[in-house]
Amino acid sequence: MPVGLSIKYETRVQTMKSKCKWSLRCTYKKQKKQPSTQEWPTGICPFTSSEDNPKRLAILRAASQLFIDHGYEAVSMDTIAKEAEVSKRTVYSHFENKENLFAALVRHVCHYFEKQIALSSGIEGPPEEVLLRLGRHFMAMQQTPQSIAIFRMIVSAFGRFPEIAHIFYENGPRKVHQLTADYLQKATDRGELDIEDCVMAAKQFIGMVKSPYYFEKLFMHDPQPSDDAIDKGVQQAVALFLHGCKGDKN
Repeated sequence: MPVGLSIKYETRVQTMKSKCKWSLRCTYKKQKKQPSTQEWPTGICPFTSSEDNPKRLAILRAASQLFIDHGYEAVSMDTIAKEAEVSKRTVYSHFENKENLFAALVRHVCHYFEKQIALSSGIEGPPEEVLLRLGRHFMAMQQTPQSIAIFRMIVSAFGRFPEIAHIFYENGPRKVHQLTADYLQKATDRGELDIEDCVMAAKQFIGMVKSPYYFEKLFMHDPQPSDDAIDKGVQQAVALFLHGCKGDKN
């Protein structure tokens, strides 16, 4: 092949290769997913917020599902970064280590639970109606497989990460107890109930609602109770509770 033709041919081949590479890069960029901020597949706790960084939420969402599927100990920060479709550097820019990430996840889930219970239960109304709503919504969230899985992870991680139990209690049970106690105090002030220690009474009420099915499912892997069975348990807990603390107006 003459020299002139050879140069033109090689130049054309190089140009075609360059265009192919550019095309592949463009295709990859178009197909690459943006960090997901969708709900968990089961909808237990949405990781969406207009006030939070989308990549941070994507990391929390990815970590939550990985922890549930494989357990806290088995999941690495590398795996979380890959699942969230962000760089490892991005993960560490939001969370110093896996313990910090797990703590943020627990706070996020607890805050969601507290908010949903407060919105669903309402803060006004007759004691029987409010406590029935509170009990039903509390049990609806407590009985999900993801809720059970998260509690088991907290217990299993306690040995090497004891602070997680404190974080969970302060952001979860304590806030639910206080929310319930605040309502009981208002009902007591109105004369609808007669309670001396509303915080203690709130803990006792939540314990009555939770006990019939929660621990069997937590430790025995019992099947999910029916909605009718849960509702019957809540109704009986409310009836027993109110029987012991009726006020002058009842």
